[in-house]
Amino acid sequence: TDAIDNLNNNNNNNNNQATTSNTACNAPIQINNQFMINYIDDTSECAVHHKHLINEFWKALAIGNECIAIEKNGYLDYTGLSPDDIELVRAASHQGFSLLKCPNDVKIIKIGPKEEVYRILNLIHFSSERKRMSIIVRDPDNNIKMYTKGADSEIKRRLIKNTNPNHLNAVVYYTDIFSAQGYRTLFIAMKTISESDYKAWSDRLFKSELDLENKNKLVAQCYNDIEKDFT
Repeated sequence: TDAIDNLNNNNNNNNNQATTSNTACNAPIQINNQFMINYIDDTSECAVHHKHLINEFWKALAIGNECIAIEKNGYLDYTGLSPDDIELVRAASHQGFSLLKCPNDVKIIKIGPKEEVYRILNLIHFSSERKRMSIIVRDPDNNIKMYTKGADSEIKRRLIKNTNPNHLNAVVYYTDIFSAQGYRTLFIAMKTISESDYKAWSDRLFKSELDLENKNKLVAQCYNDIEKDFT
């Protein structure tokens, strides 16, 4: 719990920095922005694990969206249908996870000085009924990952059964505080999908999309089945 408290304190400090940067939220973002993810100096196993989770969190915000990055004279700006998505991408960029201009079916993000390419396999759109959106990508290490963001009620019931209760309780605690203050809140989740599981699911999705009579129902069930067991 001490590690969690230290992590929360560090996050609060960095959130304050991000808030300060976002006061001029319409200003373009420098491509060579400061890389801020190295604020955890502890090399213990617990701290390294938390650093990995924080990396995945910012990657989820940089990748899990339908924004377009526009480069103008060495600066980045973002556009998209969702103002919320744009601000989340901006926040990730301020933390050193910048979405760059991307060709079709690819997301390129700059993490500090390094560019990483993520190939988009599936994009599951947000809807008022689903209350979440997901993206499935193949990462630079050839792993298949799913990043999901959505309402807390939708994400909590899709977590793995052995989710660390201390982590979840801490997230719920701060979510309740932010909600009480009138902020809209999102849960961010991710998981790694094996090659065999993804192939089976992808084949099933393909067949569902060909079923003209029951397409909507079958596709929705496919989405619901893959969007579970998050960490």
